[in-house]
Amino acid sequence: MFTIILFIIVLIVLILIHEIGHFFTARIFGIRVEEFGLGFPPRIFSWRKGKTNYSLNWLPFGGFVKIKGEDGEKGNDLDSFSSRPIWQRSVVLISGVFMNFLLAGFLFSIGFGIGMQAIDSSKDINIKNAEVQILNVAKESPAEIAGLKIGDNILEIKNNESSIVIESIKDIQNYINDHKGENIVLTIERGKEVFERKVFARENYPNNEGSIGISLAKVGIISYPWDKAIIKGFEKAALNFAAIIVAIIMLIKDLILSGEVSADIAGPVGIARLTGQFYDLGVSYFINFVGIISLNLAVLNILPIPALDGGRLFFVIIEKIRRKKMDREIEAKIHGAFFIALIILIIIITIGDIF
Repeated sequence: MFTIILFIIVLIVLILIHEIGHFFTARIFGIRVEEFGLGFPPRIFSWRKGKTNYSLNWLPFGGFVKIKGEDGEKGNDLDSFSSRPIWQRSVVLISGVFMNFLLAGFLFSIGFGIGMQAIDSSKDINIKNAEVQILNVAKESPAEIAGLKIGDNILEIKNNESSIVIESIKDIQNYINDHKGENIVLTIERGKEVFERKVFARENYPNNEGSIGISLAKVGIISYPWDKAIIKGFEKAALNFAAIIVAIIMLIKDLILSGEVSADIAGPVGIARLTGQFYDLGVSYFINFVGIISLNLAVLNILPIPALDGGRLFFVIIEKIRRKKMDREIEAKIHGAFFIALIILIIIITIGDIF
């Protein structure tokens, strides 16, 4: 229940930030905002302030700002979106994405200010207290069966005959290679807990999994003075934004060439589960996770897919090139069809999350 509540709070914050971007840029340009809604209908209640209705709706997985003339109607009204110059409409459309990017940069800056986990590349002198940490656990692997989790630190590895204190990733790799086909015991640090887990070191295993099914990195705490933390925070946001775009391109490429997706994709249920896991790992992990989710939301919304901000921006660009507005009914039908397709896709991914 706590995880569900936490996830809803995170989702509300991310959506509010996104929609506030659309709301304020529209207001700055004198475009009328007809409704600011948190969640999707059916409506719980609403109130009116000025010319805008504010509503709270039952479905928490979304939000919206209804802008006058956003579907091309009322083009002769001065306070209509469709009557405004292309540059103003473009700014309104990308403002939600920009706000999600700002939120990510802000969160990363806080993380670097208070101290955030980072992979030790042996080049950054700001990293302290580095330990060998589990970054991924393969499904149905000995590590997963033993209950190992992402974020666990490995302090010691042993069997009935020998043991070693872990100082590097190579220590673990060499020990496991020397004891394949045997049960080994890992001493794990998880938060404030320290405990042991028995794991079987396979002799035969799938590609890219390793003998016990984990990927490792040496992870420490990195922090900066607040003035530098802000620079580093937005630098991290920019690098991650670019990395997410590349990852999506690779996903699409794999889907076209092989008909398969080479990475796990999480929907609302999967993200809710991850939210709880990263919260359990600590404040800095949680801040970093929310920042990454905000960037994912930004990238997904800027993609040129109808029904999303990027799709609407794409039609504005087409209008600029053609020097002629798109047929309003045709554009509305395209956005509607893609919206239904996106809802179906979310349902399919959610079913996968549940399984």
